[in-house]
Order: sequence, then structure tokens, then C-alpha cells
Amino acid sequence: MPRAGEMGEDDVEAAPLVFSLGGRVARQVGGDLQGRQESLLTLTWNVTRFRVQRDGETLTEIDVERAVRIVDGTDQLATPRRAMGI
Repeated sequence: MPRAGEMGEDDVEAAPLVFSLGGRVARQVGGDLQGRQESLLTLTWNVTRFRVQRDGETLTEIDVERAVRIVDGTDQLATPRRAMGI
């Protein structure tokens, strides 16, 4: 694939990126719900799962609870998981 600077206006390929996060809310600020009023809610998360997919292919996935670490399509923890019987 050519670099962005080498591509013409009609040469652009679009590929959807999907980012998935999972975890638990660690802190919540605001969020008072009142009729017909805008409510500002700020959440701080402890993220335990993170995944990036492009065209359905997983590029990066980190899942602390399942001991999964996929970087550039390679699961770097597959061998240790098998050794531990997980």
C-alpha cells in the first residue's frame, strides 16, 4: 500500500476501524438527571479489555482477565496460556 503522501485524491482506501473497551467504572462525577436539562456525566474507567479491528481482522487485543495479548495479529501469550492449562 502506498504512503499517504504518494496517493492521489482518488487513490484513498477507506477501511473501518472498530475500537472495543471493557472494564469497570472507577469514578463517576455529575450526572444529575432533570427533565429538559442537559446533564454532564464524567466517568473514569479501569479498562481490562481493549481491542482494535480493521475489516474484521483483530490487529490488537489486550484482555487481562483471559490473559490475551494480540499485537499485529500474533497472540503473544498463547504459549504461556497452554503451559498453564488455561
